[in-house]
Amino acid sequence: MDWNAPPPSDKELPAILGQLVIKARSQGSDEKREAVEAIYELAFKMGPKAAKAVPVLIERLGDADPKTAESALWALGYCKPQSIEPLIDCLLNVDPQVRERAAWSI
Repeated sequence: MDWNAPPPSDKELPAILGQLVIKARSQGSDEKREAVEAIYELAFKMGPKAAKAVPVLIERLGDADPKTAESALWALGYCKPQSIEPLIDCLLNVDPQVRERAAWSI
């Protein structure tokens, strides 16, 4: 994605997010990272309209790749208010990094 490009239309957004969510759940770390970074960019540009991606972003908070997890953290921050409850639930996660990332995102 190009940060300088205009955001997609509200009509295009669901299809774009749907494709990115599938890629963000892939096994390949590069593909996963690129998808989460693209979701982050969309969330930055579109705010809560990108909330369809909240479940996969919550999953990626615990990703082994720090860049992927950090992009998920920031994207969740832009998906508020829909991301608040799932992030609060993450504060009870057994992984301290997930708890810390959730707190930062809130």
